[in-house]
Amino acid sequence: MDEYIQFMLALQDYEIRSLELTRKLGHIPQEIRDLDFKIDAYKQQQLRQMEKAQNLKKMIRDVEQNLKFEEDQLNQNKSKLNLVKNQQEYKIFSKKIEDNTRKIEALEETLMTKLLELDEFNLRSGENASASTCEEENIAIIKNQRAEKEATISHLIENNEEIKSKMMAIRDILQKNYPICLRYYDGAKQAIHKMPAVVYLKDERYCGGCHLKLSHGNLILDHGLPFIVCESCARLVLITTAM
Repeated sequence: MDEYIQFMLALQDYEIRSLELTRKLGHIPQEIRDLDFKIDAYKQQQLRQMEKAQNLKKMIRDVEQNLKFEEDQLNQNKSKLNLVKNQQEYKIFSKKIEDNTRKIEALEETLMTKLLELDEFNLRSGENASASTCEEENIAIIKNQRAEKEATISHLIENNEEIKSKMMAIRDILQKNYPICLRYYDGAKQAIHKMPAVVYLKDERYCGGCHLKLSHGNLILDHGLPFIVCESCARLVLITTAM
């Protein structure tokens, strides 16, 4: 096979590999975002559990403080009731004692409800301890997957830069020694917008890219180069033996 054809095929091979690397690089960031979403979902779930426990404990503290306040008020009003000097004062402090007693009963009921809720929550948390451990393990696994994908990105970028360097070197050789060959190659790439742009002749009459039959008039070597331009797909069809 002629040297310039070998260079052209090598250039195409590197470009195909570069396109594949670029395609992979295009998918990985979304995969990383998906992993971040999973990690965030696990953490949000844990945070909601923690917030629920904290809220319950705060509500219990608030109820206990209000209960203590009402109990102090009740004791004070009972003491004042013993010192009243007339019927009107007696009614006033009796009403206050009634109100204190009613509020205390309501607060005690609320406190009991919240304590039961906290006990039930703690019981479920204990039962779900294994599930929580599993979640932590899942987070660790996902973080490892994320780190691997970050490393893959670096590796793919490094490989792609190396391939692009080799592509530039081959293009320089073709431009310097076989410019018409490079011009045909770039023209075919621009025309089809996909790879491969260079294919072999199949069964002596068919394009190796689109597999359509080439017309008799198109089977002509141009400028002494062993390829033709497929009239159907615009690929370069090599009139030579595949190696």
